[in-house]
Amino acid sequence: MSLYCKRIVNINVNIVLASALAAVLTAPIIEVLEEHLRSIALVVLSSLVIDAIFDFSIFSLLHWFANKSLQGTRFLRDVLTLQKQRVFLTPLFYGVATGTQTALLVLGRGAGFSVVVAYFLAILVTRCVHTLYGLKCGLFVGE
Repeated sequence: MSLYCKRIVNINVNIVLASALAAVLTAPIIEVLEEHLRSIALVVLSSLVIDAIFDFSIFSLLHWFANKSLQGTRFLRDVLTLQKQRVFLTPLFYGVATGTQTALLVLGRGAGFSVVVAYFLAILVTRCVHTLYGLKCGLFVGE
């Protein structure tokens, strides 16, 4: 496998793992908070904030494990470059996640269940978009 392909796989695996773990960790917290929040909007907003904190932290840690050879500022620059790319996908990711979660909550599904389903769907959509865009534009070349 070429370095280019390994880079694409490495990035996607790290992002999928970070996002999936973030969703799984967010779900029980939201399940507990749901009865105190008393509003679908507050449940969805709380899910977004908690997920974003977990996601950023877990992704940075996984990226460090996968790229220990990058030292100091090189590692920091690499993480920030990848996070910058992810920021451009944030409206799509959280649009899919919050829209799906809201729909599930309106339909009477539980808060924890709605987090997991909505955020996993958002992962699928944004990973496909990012990878296809990156392949078309050469986004991963020279990183």
